[in-house]
Amino acid sequence: LLHALRAIYGEDPAVELELAGYIAKQPEVQQHNMHMAVFAHACVHLSRCNWPLAKSLFEKAFMLQDSPGYRSLNTNPWYIIFLAASNKVEKAIEILDEVMDLHFDGGADLFAECAMLHILAGNLSEAELQIEKAYYLYDRGFADPGLFLRPVSAVLRIAQGNYASALEEVEQAMKTPGRSIVGSAMPGLVPLIVGLKGDTKAAEQMYRQMLFERQRPGLVAENFGRFLFDENPVRDEDKTYSGQRIPAFHLALASLGAGKVNDAVDWLNTAMFEREPLGLWMHILPFFRPLHANSEFRALLKAMKVTVRD
Repeated sequence: LLHALRAIYGEDPAVELELAGYIAKQPEVQQHNMHMAVFAHACVHLSRCNWPLAKSLFEKAFMLQDSPGYRSLNTNPWYIIFLAASNKVEKAIEILDEVMDLHFDGGADLFAECAMLHILAGNLSEAELQIEKAYYLYDRGFADPGLFLRPVSAVLRIAQGNYASALEEVEQAMKTPGRSIVGSAMPGLVPLIVGLKGDTKAAEQMYRQMLFERQRPGLVAENFGRFLFDENPVRDEDKTYSGQRIPAFHLALASLGAGKVNDAVDWLNTAMFEREPLGLWMHILPFFRPLHANSEFRALLKAMKVTVRD
């Protein structure tokens, strides 16, 4: 499952998912870890929007798992993505609530993940409570808020219309030492928030910078943050960056901030072609509500076999 998880957290998703599928087919893997092999196949088919087969494989993996226990497969981010994308956000919340009741100090990431689900469900007050619990665990040394918590908190601030606090959360996340900006801080949030604040010109400039950076071999947080927040960034054309290129999904967010609706839809199409997991949530994320009436966006949702959550 490592490669499937890396597809979510910052690596090249298409390549990682192909590796996950290839490894899951190996006889020795199926002999000793059949439940994980089946689960990996479910992730691969989910990334292709093959919903019925993904559902069947997830259920088979659960049946094959010997001892569910804490952090069982049904708390794996891929299954949570599947439930939420299938408009079963409440079921995903129920699963995480059960784990957190038994293991309160098991990890701030669970509370942050649960907060994200409450945002998708429109329960902003409950999302706020989950984020407070996650920060409590962070203060006790259980997690790094820059990895996932701050971006989720930023999403909540956007939903609340508190764009200044949202931008502050993302800026702090991007300063987290040693973290991949692409996998953790969601760089597309910055121009999106700036655009929502009314400065579409600045958002467009950031969007163009992101387009430029996407052509590079890779990128780390400190370098990308320099281009977003410095007035006169110094470009080092000869420098080879570590990490991966900016995902299409983030460019969709950035183009929305810049007021470029057609670009946003095009990038979402690219995100699905490149099998980016977050693309599976485009129909339920609050950012993309302005696209719900767009004919091309609706055609994309139809091709994905998903429906907008009421």
